[in-house]
Parts: sequence; C-alpha cells; structure tokens
Amino acid sequence: MLSRILQAMLRFIYAFNNLGAISALKINAFRLLNKKFDTKINSKKFGEIYWNTKRDWVITHLYTPQIEIFSPSKNIDIQLIIDLGANIGIETIRFAKMYPKAKIFSIEPVKENFKTLVKNSQKLTNVIPINAAVWDKNSKLKIIKKSINSQDRYLKEIKNSNKFHIIGKNFNKILSDYSIKNICILKVDIEGAERKLFNKSCNKWLHLVKCIIMEVPDNDFPFTTQKILKLFIRNNYKFNTYVNGENLIFIRSDIDWKPRSIINY
Repeated sequence: MLSRILQAMLRFIYAFNNLGAISALKINAFRLLNKKFDTKINSKKFGEIYWNTKRDWVITHLYTPQIEIFSPSKNIDIQLIIDLGANIGIETIRFAKMYPKAKIFSIEPVKENFKTLVKNSQKLTNVIPINAAVWDKNSKLKIIKKSINSQDRYLKEIKNSNKFHIIGKNFNKILSDYSIKNICILKVDIEGAERKLFNKSCNKWLHLVKCIIMEVPDNDFPFTTQKILKLFIRNNYKFNTYVNGENLIFIRSDIDWKPRSIINY
C-alpha cells in the first residue's frame, strides 16, 4: 500500500512538472470522478490538449516513463517520424516536443480519435494528420471491440458489405502519396494490424527505416513478432533490439542510436 501511495505521489510530481498544477489536479480529479465527457487542459509544456475523461487515459504518457531515442555521440538528426496508431495524438505531441525539427505523419483510423488528434495537432506546423488504417491492400475494414465495455479494438476485413468503418491502405501507397523516402522513427501501435504492415511488401520500405518502436503485437495475434523478425532477416535488415515496458525497439545497426526512458520534458 505504501509503495502504491509513493508511486501515485511521484506521478503527480511529474504531472505537475510537465502539465502544470491546475492541469495535474484536473486529471487526478477526473480519474476519481470516473465520468465520461470531452474536455481540455492547458498544459505547461505541451499547450492545449483535448481528451475524453473516460476513454483517453493515454494522456498519462505525458508524465509516466516513455521512450526517447538519443545518440551517445550526439550524432542524431531526426527529420521524419511516422506515428502509426496515433490515437488522439499524445505520442505525436511528445515527438514534437522531443524532435521539434522533425516532420511527423500521424496516422489514425478511428474517426472519433482522429478528430481529437486534429485538434491536438492544429498548432503544430510540423504535423500531418492522416485518417487511414494500414493494411496489406485497399480493403473495407470494420472496427471490432474486444468486449462490450472495452476500449481495446482491432480491425477486421469485410467483403460484400457497405457496413464498413474505414478503408485500409497499403503502407507503400501512403509513402508514395506523401513522397516519403526516409523514416527516422516508425512508431507502431496498430492493435494487431502489424501482421498486415509487416508482410512481403517490407522489401520496398524497410530499408528506409532507422528505428522502429513497436508495442508487442502478440497479445492481439500470436506469433506476430516471430513473423516480423523472419521478415527482417529475409530483407537483411540488421538491427539492435531493446525492450522498454511493453515496447520492442529495433535500431539499425549502422547507427549509434539508443533508447532511454524520459519523464521530465
């Protein structure tokens, strides 16, 4: 019990530092109230942030340990980031804070999340929001909840039906549409669609990527990580592997980048 109280106090201190006293207090109050409504905070270090008090607890990423990519030799120049599964844009906001010179493509399929993502990135001139789902081909996709009350979802391909939520796009098509030739960081959190992203089409784009930050996808579809590693080997993608929380980090072996945890911004 004492340990949990201390952890809660530390989280509040980090929230106070990153978001400001009023915003930190509001977030904690909303958690206690457990009510669902759309609101916003005016954060100290990230500006205005829109979120839903019941659904969008990804906001805690702004004051809990997260990943920063750095170079021990300080030889790092992050020019382009793709945030796959951007949700409401919290990771996009973090990336924009850590790498202010980078162009960031934030890709999110769920329309309600995308609307909030657009609001959260409207003042970030280096962010391009895209309402799309990454798939292995152009497909009609339906968003399936894992349970009635769950916020966890996955995408399912459907045929011969007009009851679809979004069109899935091949990743190569997205790269072509936006003339993307070099990807410094590819963040992947796409709720099981990793199996559609990492397929035979990898040989057209994998060599463009310097660093991949990926939430382990096997809970959604078993053996996906094993499949991805086989594709890396097949494409001669040589990398160093790191583990941070529920994320796997792959960094190309010809650069000296490394991951570390960051809380204070």
